[in-house]
Amino acid sequence: MRHRAWGASRFELLVVLVVALVLLAALLYRFREVQMAVERTAVVSVLDTIRAGVWLEAAARIGVEGDGALVHLATENPFPALHGAVSSYAGVISGNNRNLQAGAWYFDVQRKKILYQPRFSENFFTSEMTSGSVEFTIDAVYRESPPHGRVFEGMRLTGKCACEWLPKHYAVSPAGRKQ
Repeated sequence: MRHRAWGASRFELLVVLVVALVLLAALLYRFREVQMAVERTAVVSVLDTIRAGVWLEAAARIGVEGDGALVHLATENPFPALHGAVSSYAGVISGNNRNLQAGAWYFDVQRKKILYQPRFSENFFTSEMTSGSVEFTIDAVYRESPPHGRVFEGMRLTGKCACEWLPKHYAVSPAGRKQ
């Protein structure tokens, strides 16, 4: 009668290794999804901060200078007025949006746009879209009122990306969304 040696056979070790690799692959896939969700949340948070800062600046300027000051506000860099509230703000660029740091916000002084360089481009673009950064603009919104003429309604951040997850109050242009 033969006694079996203690320990695992090569086949048993191979099965354990395969199971561990399958679990690792599933974990890595989930980890990427979590990172993408974190990026979406961070972008919405920064846009909320910019929106609040622009609204406060608009209110201050209307009180002092009237509606005419809002035209200038829509073309200015909003980040300095936020006093460091956006820690991922990386600075001002002038038209050249190559080699931007992933996960950073910029203001393009030449085109008067807020830029975000995504970490995960699939959060922002479809396969047909080949842009490297996401662009947002600040617009003053007016409506026509027959007795009063043009009436200021507020400030709006708009952008172009395939961001179906972005809240509707940012009025993301549908041109970038999947149809």
